[in-house]
Amino acid sequence: MEPEPSEEEAAAEGSLEQGQDEPSVLGNSTDVKVVVRVRPQVLGVELQPDVATCVEVDGFNSLLVRSASEASSMQFNWVAGPATTQGEFFKVVGRPTVENCLSGFNSSVFAYGQTGSGKTHTMIGELPEESDVLPPNAGLIPRIFQYLWRRMQEVQSGMLANSANNTAAAGSGASSPSSSKDGGEAGDEASSSSSGSAAQPSLTWMVRCSMLEIHREEVYDLLRPNSGPLNLREDIRKGVYVEGLAERVVDNMQDALGVLRTGIALRQVAATQYNAASSRSHCIFTCHVESRLEPQPGLVNVRSSRLHLVDLAGSERLRYGLGGMALGEGGDRQLKETTAINTSLSVLGLVILRLTEQQPHIPYRNSKLTFLLQDSIGGNAKTIIVANVSPSEACLHETLSTLKFATRARNLVNKAVINEDTNGDAALLRLENRRLRQELALARGLIATGSEGGPGGQAAAAEQLEQQHAQLQSALDLLDELGKRNRDLQEALEFGKRERSELEHKCLEGRQELAAAQVSLQQRDGLAAAAAVQGEVSGIPKASFVPSELHRQLEEERQLNAQLSEQELVSANSSLKAALQQRDLALEQRCHELGASESMLQELHERLAASEAAAAEAAAQHCDAMWAKGQVAGLLELNETLQLQLEAQGQELEGLKAALERCEGKE
Repeated sequence: MEPEPSEEEAAAEGSLEQGQDEPSVLGNSTDVKVVVRVRPQVLGVELQPDVATCVEVDGFNSLLVRSASEASSMQFNWVAGPATTQGEFFKVVGRPTVENCLSGFNSSVFAYGQTGSGKTHTMIGELPEESDVLPPNAGLIPRIFQYLWRRMQEVQSGMLANSANNTAAAGSGASSPSSSKDGGEAGDEASSSSSGSAAQPSLTWMVRCSMLEIHREEVYDLLRPNSGPLNLREDIRKGVYVEGLAERVVDNMQDALGVLRTGIALRQVAATQYNAASSRSHCIFTCHVESRLEPQPGLVNVRSSRLHLVDLAGSERLRYGLGGMALGEGGDRQLKETTAINTSLSVLGLVILRLTEQQPHIPYRNSKLTFLLQDSIGGNAKTIIVANVSPSEACLHETLSTLKFATRARNLVNKAVINEDTNGDAALLRLENRRLRQELALARGLIATGSEGGPGGQAAAAEQLEQQHAQLQSALDLLDELGKRNRDLQEALEFGKRERSELEHKCLEGRQELAAAQVSLQQRDGLAAAAAVQGEVSGIPKASFVPSELHRQLEEERQLNAQLSEQELVSANSSLKAALQQRDLALEQRCHELGASESMLQELHERLAASEAAAAEAAAQHCDAMWAKGQVAGLLELNETLQLQLEAQGQELEGLKAALERCEGKE
């Protein structure tokens, strides 16, 4: 049994479920939303009777700023006071972000502010210990994980429930008795047709996570220790991306939290004047969420979205960023870090200023932060900027700078669109339209033949209609089978990619261990050489004997370690060869499957050609009869129907060939 959540957690969860369909208090427009969060005062340092505050919450979206000369009021989308809990903050900021992401919109949340103003607490906070119940101080990212998987389960359960209700309603409607014999036969045909075409819809989700940091204008992968700087690349289809960045496929909230813990452990931190563990790099956690909805065979709706959760490094003056250290005592490193942080944040502010002024040139490339996140700043994304400020009067300068940045950012307007692939929808509609046109033409021929040819003509027309319907149904079944086989091949390909990534990771670890062993042996050889030199200089026989004996022992140990390292390397090499052989066998098997798919496609081509020939022959016979009777309008309509049918079938064949070629290219 899972432990019961705390009162705050239960209240937050209850408010989420009750307000799930309510509009967000931030609105649904595509302009950038700006939220200001005032952190509480530090007990014993700032929370004293003689220490004044420089900001005060003056309403839902108003903040009163006091300086030495005057007091001014600033307006934002929402102002969260010091008493705002993590659950309340998530309800306003995190929940609409998840809903936008599931709807197919790219989404971003930035935490901006002075060091020590509560950015990391807002974004990450306290992480749970191997449990799905979040602690009260859990931040925005773990709460987004929890709500994301809960909403995906709710969407899937609701879709299945609606499908079951629709199927039951259709079955009860189709089984109602008819008033006549002819009506009963027609009802049976409609029932069989609806039951054959109805299928259980399927909805699958895939979430991929990555985590990186930008430290001194270099991009590092936080999921791959000891990896070097990575490069940014730009692609027409993918946009700006990080080359070689590791991505982990996560199946639940705990997997995502594991990725987050791994990245946090490798992030650069240092002590400054205002924060003992200040983040010295910009951290970006990215989730790629993809949904594949198949309401019926042949129709696939794919939605993909990208969620950026950004914890920016704190802005501060150079004398505060050194943390009291002088140059040469570690201050050089923090001086460079502070300079790089302030430079990148200045570029971010400049980009926002140029966008609000609608300048022709936007300097995205002046910083790797703005270049990587340019979609979130004036591009295809729904963005929320959280401006964290300190209420202490000693931080008035940095607080005013943060609030001015937030005021400019509020004037930004993004161009967010739903990332959805609707090609499957159009193909199915064309197929359904063609099928209905053909059935209409055959029904008209049935009426014309039955009314003039008597019972015999009506029976022949009905038989012809059944044959055409059977041919179309067979073609649809074959297309469905090819689609399922294609999905199986895609899943196998994804599994192969995961196996390859794991093998590469193991190989990299083996190489690192071997390099460490070689360094250790070199150090021991150096000690032996130094000891031998010392023995020669001393001139004492005992001292010269001890280094030579030590050298002999070290040489034996080095040879033994070399043998062990060689054995481990041979064992690892044999394991990798076996894994690669298995991978080659799997690839060969998938090639055979692709060959079978090609033969099946050829068979479909032949069957469709036979269907076209039969339809053309039947249409020619019917055209002769209609021409003899002077029904020129019906002949023209039938000719148009056949042309549409041939064009659509040709497009389907081209689409299937292109899909098979893409599968072969992926393999």
